[in-house]
Amino acid sequence: MINLTVAYSNSAADYFDDKDSPLAKQLITTKSKIKNMTGVEAKIYCQKLYGIVDQNAENLDPDYVTTTEKQEWLTAINNYDAKAYDAGVSIDTTQNVTQDLENEFKKLGKCLSKLDRLIKKYDVMNQSFYRNYKISRKTSDLGTRHNTDIPTKQ
Repeated sequence: MINLTVAYSNSAADYFDDKDSPLAKQLITTKSKIKNMTGVEAKIYCQKLYGIVDQNAENLDPDYVTTTEKQEWLTAINNYDAKAYDAGVSIDTTQNVTQDLENEFKKLGKCLSKLDRLIKKYDVMNQSFYRNYKISRKTSDLGTRHNTDIPTKQ
C-alpha cells in the first residue's frame, strides 16, 4: 500500500504540477512520511491521496496513472491491516503464537501436577518443607480487580 501510494500519488502530482494545479502539492508524498505514521493514520492518509486522484481522474492523463493501477492501489489500501501493521505482526502469526502458548501452559500444568505428586510424600515425612512448598505453589492473581489478594506482611 505504501509503495503504491508513493508511486501513483507522486506520478499524479507530476502531471498536475505541469498544469500549475494546487493538487500537485497535495499529492506529493514520501515513504518515510507514511512509515512514520501509525497504521491507522497511514491507511487514512493513503485513502485521502487515492480519493484526490480518483476525483480528478478525468483530468489526469492515463499515462501517469492508469485505471488498472488505480484499481490495484485501491485493492492494496482495502487489504491493508492497520492494526497488524501497528503490532508489527500479522493476524495469523498472533493466532499461532497464542496456540503455542496455550500448549506450553498445558505442558507446564502437567509437569507441576507430577511435581505435586512427588512432593506429596513430604506431607508426612517433612511437614515444614511440604507447607513451604504449598505456599510457594500458591498463585496470587494480582490484577487490578483483585487488590484484596495482595499478601500482607506479618
